[in-house]
Amino acid sequence: MSIRIVAIIGSLRRDSNTKKLLLNAQNVLQQSHNDVVVDLYDGIGNLPFVNEDLESDYYKNNHHVIKFKDLIRHADGILLATPEYNYSLPGVLKNAIDIASRPHGDNVLVGKPFAILSSSPGITGGIRAQMAIRNSMFAFGGFTTGYPEFILPAAHQAFEVETQKLKNEQSIQALQNYLNGFVNLVKKNITPVTDENSATDVEKKAKKDQTN
Repeated sequence: MSIRIVAIIGSLRRDSNTKKLLLNAQNVLQQSHNDVVVDLYDGIGNLPFVNEDLESDYYKNNHHVIKFKDLIRHADGILLATPEYNYSLPGVLKNAIDIASRPHGDNVLVGKPFAILSSSPGITGGIRAQMAIRNSMFAFGGFTTGYPEFILPAAHQAFEVETQKLKNEQSIQALQNYLNGFVNLVKKNITPVTDENSATDVEKKAKKDQTN
């Protein structure tokens, strides 16, 4: 049985370090795990802003929204790559998370295992963006690999110019170890979602846990 992971690029910049990092992660996963299929998604900039006045239309008719939610719905795990903006995640990535979580009864993030890769030109490697993402994802009953996180400081100097591959052997090994842990987590927690219950029952449980 193959494991399907949707990998979401959390930056809009064409040559962003975030995209380079996620492409390196995709290569690692495909070379190390024959049973893993990675669906790379770089379209968060095409998603509309969350607006409850308009969502009855765009959830039914906007093909960008439909594709995005279907990728997550049919994935066994979610891999997010993010830069850090002002001590947090980019607004466009937060909007994508919110789009995936609505409308009520069709939250495709509920109970999904997730992993986060972050990068930054600074020494913290985007760790504060990771914390902000965790706050959102934990609200849906999601679970992650925890410590150690994968961060990439000095990201503007981390990649080979021609190949875009990571230069540092220690970073490559850390990425490999982190992704191995994520794949193991996904395999342990695969739960088939049927059309009958979709995410509704799990979503109700997650909301109940939040209020207890």
